[in-house]
Amino acid sequence: MYRTLSFILILLFSATTVFATPKRVIRHVNNDGSPAVSAEPDRDDPHRDPVDVISYDDGNSLEFYITLPEGSGFDDSSYNVRFSPVEAPFSLIGLQVVLFNMDDRNGNPGMEVAVFSSDDDGFPQEELVTFEVPNNDLNFSQAEEILWNRVSFTDYNVEPVLFEGNVDFHIALNVIQGNIRDTLAVFLDNGEEATNRSGFWSDDDNMWELILNAYEVGHNFTLRAVVEYPDPEPPAIAIDPENVGAEGGGELPVTISNTGGSPLLWRTEVETFAEPEEPERPWISWEPEEGEIAPDDEAQ
Repeated sequence: MYRTLSFILILLFSATTVFATPKRVIRHVNNDGSPAVSAEPDRDDPHRDPVDVISYDDGNSLEFYITLPEGSGFDDSSYNVRFSPVEAPFSLIGLQVVLFNMDDRNGNPGMEVAVFSSDDDGFPQEELVTFEVPNNDLNFSQAEEILWNRVSFTDYNVEPVLFEGNVDFHIALNVIQGNIRDTLAVFLDNGEEATNRSGFWSDDDNMWELILNAYEVGHNFTLRAVVEYPDPEPPAIAIDPENVGAEGGGELPVTISNTGGSPLLWRTEVETFAEPEEPERPWISWEPEEGEIAPDDEAQ
């Protein structure tokens, strides 16, 4: 009887061990749960204006981080953010990211950067460009001192990625290891403002995942995109007809068109010409007197 009971207990213990479900873990920057000292990066850029830094993280609440390789045994990679520029065309010329030194336990990792197009479901699709940033070029932050990495594509002989349409794209990060200790730790915000833009590739499930779905909190990676918009084409005015005149008065329609690439601000002044013996014509008026015309639009 004692042998039978022992056998049953061993089976129950083994079943519990085999079917325990591992769980991904997001770690606090500070052991006491306090946020890191945060600082917004200088948004000036060495490239010509106009540039725009697209960000979705809360730079004032950098409390958490996750690592590559993933620290709980999952085969995750390509930590990424989906970006949505406000206009097109545009060129992706760089990125900004905060990396954690894990209290000097991160080794000497390098960082691989990849740019992807975005599919209809908001996940990375086609890899457009990839390059490596060596360890010596990276800043690793302490909880008491946040150091933003500002990576310009041209510094690594990478051409800006031109997007002709107003489309989403992704920037993804991976770790480059010289040995098994090398760990790339990426900061996350506190997740209070979920954007459903931060995610990763799960090799275990063979699919792209969102941070919100995998960790049940909508943390955002401290990963930002630097985009450059081309110099706008100036407005160009066209008037039809250029000269008007009518015997006996009446309405005289004139069409003003903007054939340029920027909004046209216009204002009119009416000046009449008459023979010396003819009286003044104060009853002549022009409506409207001013306005704004969008590119390829017109007003009458």
